[in-house]
Amino acid sequence: MDGQATVARWGDGDRRWFLNAWSTIAVDAAATGGTLDVVTQALPAGYAPPGHRHTARDEVLVVVRGEVHLTCEGQRWLLGPGGVAHIPRGAAHAIAVSLADPADVVFVSSPAGLAGLIGDLGHVVADGDDPRPTAPDLAALAAAGARHDLVLDEPGAAAR
Repeated sequence: MDGQATVARWGDGDRRWFLNAWSTIAVDAAATGGTLDVVTQALPAGYAPPGHRHTARDEVLVVVRGEVHLTCEGQRWLLGPGGVAHIPRGAAHAIAVSLADPADVVFVSSPAGLAGLIGDLGHVVADGDDPRPTAPDLAALAAAGARHDLVLDEPGAAAR
């Protein structure tokens, strides 16, 4: 980190297929000295990754397009474009995209960590290739989560 700004447009950065959605690491830990990272995600309609928590980092979710259901510690919200949520460290949370339309979101994690998880588990896909959705490998996700401050909740935790 040298005092220089890091600037990215939607889609700029390290693009990966992660948990059946496109994720782009727009700002990584190296750019911020580990203080935060920024990931953009293009999420399909009905997308609902496993519920989880982070013991050592906060997250901020910003909805750019579409609607996202957020459950955090038993409270529920529906966030539309411009909706922002702070998810404190240690809080059990889950998201689910509305069934009607896809959503574009931005996640900021502090300290950095989400980008490392996506870098570990996300797949680089060649231009023109269309990856197929697959069931998430929960064992691999849990193992990578142990390295990147992600603890999976019990199966069945849902955001709807």
